Amino acid sequence: DTATFDVKVTFVPQLQTKQVTYLKAKANAAGTFDNNLKQQEASVYTGEDASATINWYASDGTSCGTPLSGTPTPTVDASVQTGKDQYVYYCVSQTVDNCEGKTNIVKVVISDAPNPIVQPVSYCEGETTNPLTAQVNELTNPASAYQLIWYDENHSKIADGPTGPTPTAVMRSGETLTSTYRYYVTQKLTDTGAESTESEIVVTVYSNPVLTITNPPAVCETEVDLASAVALTNEVAGMVYKSYFKEATGSTMMNTSKVQESGTYGVQYAYNANVNSGAQCKSKIEPITVTIDTLKVVVENVTTCPDMSAKF
Repeated sequence: DTATFDVKVTFVPQLQTKQVTYLKAKANAAGTFDNNLKQQEASVYTGEDASATINWYASDGTSCGTPLSGTPTPTVDASVQTGKDQYVYYCVSQTVDNCEGKTNIVKVVISDAPNPIVQPVSYCEGETTNPLTAQVNELTNPASAYQLIWYDENHSKIADGPTGPTPTAVMRSGETLTSTYRYYVTQKLTDTGAESTESEIVVTVYSNPVLTITNPPAVCETEVDLASAVALTNEVAGMVYKSYFKEATGSTMMNTSKVQESGTYGVQYAYNANVNSGAQCKSKIEPITVTIDTLKVVVENVTTCPDMSAKF
């Protein structure tokens, strides 16, 4: 006899995790916090299945240990000196159809100071840039009680004060669409020296369009579409490009790409990347040479005898 079996294979993806930050000043009388990890940071883990059971474990930061009951809440370690951050680690996974996925580590920071409020910054390639800024987080103390400290993308200190470094608007070598630079800023409570966790400022530089021109072949008394001579070599996904064509004489922009006379015209592409300055990212004005020949009719007097055709 032949038996038939149904085999169900369940793939359970690993959860993606995010750091959770608590303020030591917000701890309750018991030395813990009113919010558990999920309540403190809603996206502490993402990618869970709708039917998943979430599993939590203690962790030393590298491996997972004892299973925990429910979503954990960290406890302040009184032995951690004032002005120093306390780090706590947990592991989390999900179980679907009795199959448990891989665990991932959650880093928890219990900080003596809130971190600054920042916004991302963007520029077009080659734009004039301004020093970075951040807003002091006054959750526990007034702004006057803090000093901002600035770090580069390697987390090395580069400055302190109300404004940070001036970023570059140059594309990184080998990158033709966008380049990303990262800076970090903390706020330090001046009377205790307590320094917050870092806030990340992402600076995005959008490339200017680069055009390749192939001059159209010479034609005879035929209209030429300049648009067919232009190719954009570094299109940034999601951006809407506009093309502008310049007359062969002067600098007037035309409202059409079609021409009927010989000459060297100009073309420029631009797009709006919603950069901080409101500027458009523009290409150089590239020349397009057009040759449109005109027919010439030559008429000469011809002499012929009666009853004979004339040859021209």
